[in-house]
Amino acid sequence: MAGAAVPTGEGWSSRTAFILAAVGAAVGLGNIWRFPTLAGESGGGAFVLFYIICILLIGLPMLLSEILIGRHGGSDAYHSVVKVAEDSGRSRNWGIFGGIGTLNAFLILTFYSVVAGWVLYYVGVMAGDFLGALFSGNPLAGALAAESPDTIPSRMTDLFADIPMLLGMHTLFMGITIWIVARGVTDGIEKAAKYMMPTFFVLLVLITIYGAFTGEFAKAVAFLFTPDFSKLTPAVMNDALGQALFSLSVASAALITYGSYVSKETKLAPTAGMIAFADTGVAILAGLMIFPIVFAVGLDVAAGPTLVFQSLPIAFHTMTGARWSDCCFSSSSFLRR
Repeated sequence: MAGAAVPTGEGWSSRTAFILAAVGAAVGLGNIWRFPTLAGESGGGAFVLFYIICILLIGLPMLLSEILIGRHGGSDAYHSVVKVAEDSGRSRNWGIFGGIGTLNAFLILTFYSVVAGWVLYYVGVMAGDFLGALFSGNPLAGALAAESPDTIPSRMTDLFADIPMLLGMHTLFMGITIWIVARGVTDGIEKAAKYMMPTFFVLLVLITIYGAFTGEFAKAVAFLFTPDFSKLTPAVMNDALGQALFSLSVASAALITYGSYVSKETKLAPTAGMIAFADTGVAILAGLMIFPIVFAVGLDVAAGPTLVFQSLPIAFHTMTGARWSDCCFSSSSFLRR
């Protein structure tokens, strides 16, 4: 029925819980994996500048609008849009945009779950290394200690050739995702966000600091924040706009759905601002985490989707006493999506 209330009657336990959950919906592999990939392929600074402009002028207003639609509609994306349209004296056919958003979410999941499977593979590799080193009496050795930085990037090629492993990791990720969602808003999504998001932020900052001291940090800063406007082509601007909207999870029904659980007392404008700020901050930090390593070991900044999976394992390889962060960082980065 159009405009039906959220069937479970659940809601976020607090404004902080909603912010963490919404940030969890926005911040994810799109920031850690896709942003550095596009920044590297698009020449760095000009892409980053236009990306931030798109966040402020387009992404943030859309983010606020979707949360507001969800809170007013109090239902799924389709029925929330229908209710807003009817209450505004407009045709209920506007609901099709809520349906398109839901379809978008499904399509995003079809490839996100594959990439998350790659992350799970590396979680297993790191965990196996930790246990092996623990039993060998050398628990402080770096991850992938038996391999050289020259051979570590080839792991991605080997993984792509291992179809059973890819299918297994994808299935495992989907199982974990279904388990969390099936537990509901309060006991599932909210509880996961409360633990995973703070852990994720701490580890992201720690690894960025590590890269600043051990990698080519100055070169990475120059690459990300010195715009070369000759590279700001229409294709680059389109990529920046797409990344801004994709990163904030707008037009994918997620924020409308999350908004349907928000109390009427929550002030949405500052909340949306905090979500956008956190999302953009994580993307920039991800660049500052990845590119010092990329420049230090001579990887190609335009390597594409495999860039993060080539650079982070090399960082973990050299990080003694940090095996725990190998696993925690990798797992927290995919479980939030």
